[in-house]
Amino acid sequence: MKKTFSAITVLIIAFTAFTLTGCSKDKQTQLAGSEWDITSVGSPDGSYSLAVPVPLRLSFGKSGDVTLKLDVNSCMSTFTIQAPGKIKIESFGCTKMCCDNESSEVVRALLTEVTEYNISPGKLELRASGKIISLVRQDN
Repeated sequence: MKKTFSAITVLIIAFTAFTLTGCSKDKQTQLAGSEWDITSVGSPDGSYSLAVPVPLRLSFGKSGDVTLKLDVNSCMSTFTIQAPGKIKIESFGCTKMCCDNESSEVVRALLTEVTEYNISPGKLELRASGKIISLVRQDN
Protein backbone atom coordinates (compact mmCIF):
# COMPACT_ATOMS: atom_id res chain seq x y z
CA MET A 1 0.00 0.00 0.00
CA LYS A 2 2.79 2.43 0.87
CA LYS A 3 4.59 1.75 -2.44
CA THR A 4 1.42 2.44 -4.43
CA PHE A 5 0.76 5.63 -2.50
CA SER A 6 4.36 6.83 -3.00
CA ALA A 7 4.28 6.10 -6.74
CA ILE A 8 0.99 7.97 -7.17
CA THR A 9 2.30 10.92 -5.15
CA VAL A 10 5.46 11.09 -7.29
CA LEU A 11 3.40 10.98 -10.50
CA ILE A 12 1.11 13.77 -9.30
CA ILE A 13 4.06 15.97 -8.30
CA ALA A 14 5.84 15.31 -11.62
CA PHE A 15 2.70 16.09 -13.64
CA THR A 16 2.09 19.31 -11.69
CA ALA A 17 5.69 20.47 -12.16
CA PHE A 18 5.56 19.68 -15.89
CA THR A 19 2.26 21.53 -16.31
CA LEU A 20 3.46 24.64 -14.48
CA THR A 21 6.74 24.70 -16.40
CA GLY A 22 4.84 24.38 -19.67
CA CYS A 23 2.67 27.39 -18.86
CA SER A 24 5.60 29.68 -18.13
CA LYS A 25 7.46 28.57 -21.28
CA ASP A 26 4.34 29.34 -23.35
CA LYS A 27 4.34 32.92 -22.09
CA GLN A 28 8.06 33.27 -22.77
CA THR A 29 7.59 31.91 -26.27
CA GLN A 30 4.75 34.37 -26.90
CA LEU A 31 7.02 37.29 -25.97
CA ALA A 32 10.18 36.20 -27.84
CA GLY A 33 9.89 36.91 -31.55
CA SER A 34 6.95 39.29 -31.15
CA GLU A 35 6.30 42.91 -32.13
CA TRP A 36 4.15 45.35 -30.18
CA ASP A 37 2.94 48.93 -30.60
CA ILE A 38 2.87 51.07 -27.48
CA THR A 39 -0.61 52.54 -27.17
CA SER A 40 -0.55 54.26 -23.78
CA VAL A 41 1.34 54.87 -20.57
CA GLY A 42 -0.51 55.50 -17.34
CA SER A 43 -0.86 54.69 -13.68
CA PRO A 44 -3.25 52.09 -12.25
CA ASP A 45 -5.21 54.78 -10.38
CA GLY A 46 -5.44 57.07 -13.42
CA SER A 47 -3.46 59.90 -11.80
CA TYR A 48 -0.77 59.74 -14.52
CA SER A 49 -1.24 59.55 -18.27
CA LEU A 50 1.26 60.10 -21.08
CA ALA A 51 0.09 60.75 -24.62
CA VAL A 52 1.88 58.63 -27.22
CA PRO A 53 1.32 60.80 -30.34
CA VAL A 54 3.28 58.62 -32.78
CA PRO A 55 3.50 54.84 -32.99
CA LEU A 56 6.38 53.39 -30.97
CA ARG A 57 7.23 49.78 -31.82
CA LEU A 58 8.82 47.36 -29.35
CA SER A 59 10.18 44.10 -30.80
CA PHE A 60 11.41 41.16 -28.72
CA GLY A 61 13.93 38.94 -30.49
CA LYS A 62 14.20 35.19 -29.99
CA SER A 63 17.79 35.49 -28.74
CA GLY A 64 17.08 38.01 -25.97
CA ASP A 65 17.49 41.19 -28.02
CA VAL A 66 14.91 43.96 -27.98
CA THR A 67 14.52 46.90 -30.35
CA LEU A 68 12.53 50.07 -29.88
CA LYS A 69 11.50 52.22 -32.85
CA LEU A 70 10.89 55.76 -31.64
CA ASP A 71 9.43 58.51 -33.81
CA VAL A 72 12.89 59.21 -35.36
CA ASN A 73 15.58 57.03 -33.80
CA SER A 74 15.92 53.29 -33.29
CA CYS A 75 17.22 51.73 -30.08
CA MET A 76 18.64 48.32 -29.17
CA SER A 77 18.98 46.48 -25.89
CA THR A 78 18.58 43.04 -24.34
CA PHE A 79 15.90 41.50 -22.17
CA THR A 80 15.68 38.54 -19.85
CA ILE A 81 12.67 36.71 -18.48
CA GLN A 82 13.63 36.25 -14.83
CA ALA A 83 10.56 34.23 -13.82
CA PRO A 84 6.98 33.93 -15.06
CA GLY A 85 5.70 37.52 -15.24
CA LYS A 86 9.11 39.03 -14.37
CA ILE A 87 11.27 40.76 -16.98
CA LYS A 88 14.38 42.93 -17.09
CA ILE A 89 15.18 45.26 -20.00
CA GLU A 90 18.70 46.69 -20.02
CA SER A 91 19.56 50.29 -20.98
CA PHE A 92 19.02 51.14 -24.64
CA GLY A 93 21.64 52.32 -27.10
CA CYS A 94 20.00 54.57 -29.71
CA THR A 95 20.84 56.16 -33.03
CA LYS A 96 21.19 59.95 -32.98
CA MET A 97 19.66 60.95 -36.31
CA CYS A 98 17.59 63.74 -34.81
CA CYS A 99 15.48 64.59 -31.81
CA ASP A 100 12.66 62.33 -30.68
CA ASN A 101 9.62 63.88 -29.04
CA GLU A 102 9.48 64.10 -25.27
CA SER A 103 7.02 61.22 -24.83
CA SER A 104 9.35 58.90 -26.79
CA GLU A 105 12.21 59.75 -24.44
CA VAL A 106 10.01 59.15 -21.39
CA VAL A 107 8.91 55.75 -22.73
CA ARG A 108 12.50 54.75 -23.55
CA ALA A 109 13.65 55.59 -20.02
CA LEU A 110 10.62 53.91 -18.43
CA LEU A 111 11.19 50.65 -20.32
CA THR A 112 14.49 50.15 -18.49
CA GLU A 113 12.58 50.26 -15.19
CA VAL A 114 10.15 47.50 -16.20
CA THR A 115 10.05 44.61 -13.75
CA GLU A 116 6.79 42.82 -14.59
CA TYR A 117 4.81 41.84 -17.64
CA ASN A 118 1.38 40.37 -18.32
CA ILE A 119 0.62 38.93 -21.73
CA SER A 120 -2.82 38.01 -23.03
CA PRO A 121 -4.08 37.39 -26.56
CA GLY A 122 -3.07 40.46 -28.57
CA LYS A 123 -2.17 42.57 -25.52
CA LEU A 124 0.88 43.17 -23.35
CA GLU A 125 1.22 45.19 -20.16
CA LEU A 126 4.62 46.19 -18.83
CA ARG A 127 4.80 47.52 -15.27
CA ALA A 128 7.48 49.96 -14.13
CA SER A 129 7.75 52.38 -11.23
CA GLY A 130 4.01 52.48 -10.55
CA LYS A 131 3.18 52.94 -14.25
CA ILE A 132 1.66 50.63 -16.85
CA ILE A 133 2.82 50.61 -20.46
CA SER A 134 0.07 49.13 -22.64
CA LEU A 135 0.89 47.52 -25.98
CA VAL A 136 -1.00 45.74 -28.77
CA ARG A 137 0.52 42.90 -30.78
CA GLN A 138 1.40 43.42 -34.43
CA ASP A 139 1.17 40.66 -37.02
CA ASN A 140 4.67 39.65 -38.07
